[in-house]
Amino acid sequence: MLAIYADGHAEQLVENGRKTLGYAIVALLKWWGGRTCDYVKPETCQAYARDRKAEIEAQRERGSRKSASRPASSGTAARELSVLSAALGYAHKNGKLLDRPFVELPAKGQGRDRWLARAEAAALLWESRRDPQARGHLPLFILLALATGARPAALFDLRWTQIDFDRDRINLNPAGRRQTAKRRPVIPMPRRLRWFLLRAHARASSPYVLSYRGQKLASVKRAFARARERAGLGPEVIPYTLRHTAGTWLAHAGVDLWLIGGWLGHSQARTTELYAHHSPNHLTAARKVMD
Repeated sequence: MLAIYADGHAEQLVENGRKTLGYAIVALLKWWGGRTCDYVKPETCQAYARDRKAEIEAQRERGSRKSASRPASSGTAARELSVLSAALGYAHKNGKLLDRPFVELPAKGQGRDRWLARAEAAALLWESRRDPQARGHLPLFILLALATGARPAALFDLRWTQIDFDRDRINLNPAGRRQTAKRRPVIPMPRRLRWFLLRAHARASSPYVLSYRGQKLASVKRAFARARERAGLGPEVIPYTLRHTAGTWLAHAGVDLWLIGGWLGHSQARTTELYAHHSPNHLTAARKVMD
């Protein structure tokens, strides 16, 4: 069923999505590969989550003390089990399974609420410019992430053809990509970002906005970690933190949660969950009525 899902679904995904799906399927097959679909039950899903968490802990202990000091979350197992659930649903929809087994996901952990103060963001950006190996792409990645709030994968996929300098618009969804739950919106181009994009476009040697030696950029993790350490920020600050920072800054400025969701491509429920407690105006109208 996992193979059927991969064959039928992977072609609809962008490159990073296919890689993520592949990693999840490899992990799933190590535990589920010799079993049939009727083995999928709440108790076996719980056993998988426990075993997977223990495996991640062991990998971290073999790796470094710094990573071993962080407890393994249930997020990895939950993401992998959601792939198993999607595969069974795909098989059922296409007549490969008469019944769809229920996949129980681990309880959702506490979401990351780490965001950068403006001084921290400035320090990170400054240090990114001092890295001779990454100063051609890392500063632009940081600026794009803070100004657009886009997910890293969307920024790596971003082509110059998606940027309309005449109308000052950025279409974060590449041509041919079907919109998914991780929606990529069309947003107006922030004025300060426009100047940096024009400079980068003038010296571009690749159809992709973020590139390294003319090739599409696939990750900034190593360069980001170097800049982060020099800026004095902790390991909890990751590239995705910039997206959360953008949403938090918008909430702090009193931007309506509905507009924040539109900017980030979030559902209303997800936006409220992540940013309502950062908004000074959240529920103010309701309080006035109760007053």
